Amino acid sequence: MNMTNRLQKAITSLLAACLIAALLAACGASPGPSEPEPPPPVENLYVPLAQVTEFDLQELLSQGLPVILNFGDDSPASLDTLAALEQINKNYGGSILICAVDLALKPDAREGFPVQVIPSQFFFNEEGLPITLPLGIGIILSTFISVDTEEPVFTIHEGAVSKDDLVNILSFMNVTPAK
Repeated sequence: MNMTNRLQKAITSLLAACLIAALLAACGASPGPSEPEPPPPVENLYVPLAQVTEFDLQELLSQGLPVILNFGDDSPASLDTLAALEQINKNYGGSILICAVDLALKPDAREGFPVQVIPSQFFFNEEGLPITLPLGIGIILSTFISVDTEEPVFTIHEGAVSKDDLVNILSFMNVTPAK
């Protein structure tokens, strides 16, 4: 059974169990001794990456997972980057959060971010802080420093990014593929 079928079956089982419990609760009945079995565990719970127009950066960063925030549009470079991010999301889902912001639909979503090139990717570690990578790894990242605190605020890659470069960045962040 492929991953999509297993995920659909697990979600269907979970929804059925919730519906039964809600109906029993509404009727004032208890489920009794034979409750439905929980759905089987799903390896690497994969949720397809969708481009969004609304997001809460603080909410993303508070999840305790590394975050990649991509600002793109419908250009070929953005679509190539989105495809690479989709593969990363498929392989690393559950180990990292990826948010792809569609600036074609919501151009003001980049307010507060130093987006000068589309696409651009921002990288944060599991503590919600901008990542730092060693020099000489072959991937050009820019770090934006706060004038007030002299602390890093953003780490950004400008332009299209390949799956191989993303995997390289994730390995430096100690992020491993989901099991």
